[in-house]
Amino acid sequence: MSLARLVAFVEDSPWCGTALVHPAHPGRLERPLAFQVVNEVALNPQPLPPHSEIAARLWQAIRLHQYAHMLATDKRNVALEESLSQAAVRIYDDWDMPNLPWMIVLRWLGRPPPPPPPWLEVIGQAAAIAMIGTRMGGDFGEQLRSAASAVILERVGTHAAS
Repeated sequence: MSLARLVAFVEDSPWCGTALVHPAHPGRLERPLAFQVVNEVALNPQPLPPHSEIAARLWQAIRLHQYAHMLATDKRNVALEESLSQAAVRIYDDWDMPNLPWMIVLRWLGRPPPPPPPWLEVIGQAAAIAMIGTRMGGDFGEQLRSAASAVILERVGTHAAS
């Protein structure tokens, strides 16, 4: 499953990635899904990293993708959008998440997300400042956008010019 599809699922789901609104009927779907997960894991017997670590990375990739989408509203933020999108895809692909069984990913998304690491909070704040600076316009708005761009590019490890 692609990262964009996963983000769309999280944003459109009735449970918003935290809790199922309508729990499944006991016994009706649980057994076939459990067998499906066991069969998928049996086909791919490599050990998976700890659930909490993968879930944290999954939520980091989702948030970075959402920040990139938020910055896509203005042409001046193209470099930022691309940097954040690439960082999100890199996190998503590095942990081989597209090849994980769908039911395992749903189980991780069914729990509250872990607290974001400090670097992700800084990126979120800088993305909001960049968006405000873009909307503000003028010299001061451009200075805000430029400073926020520098912070974002530094944090995602990209040294492209904004």
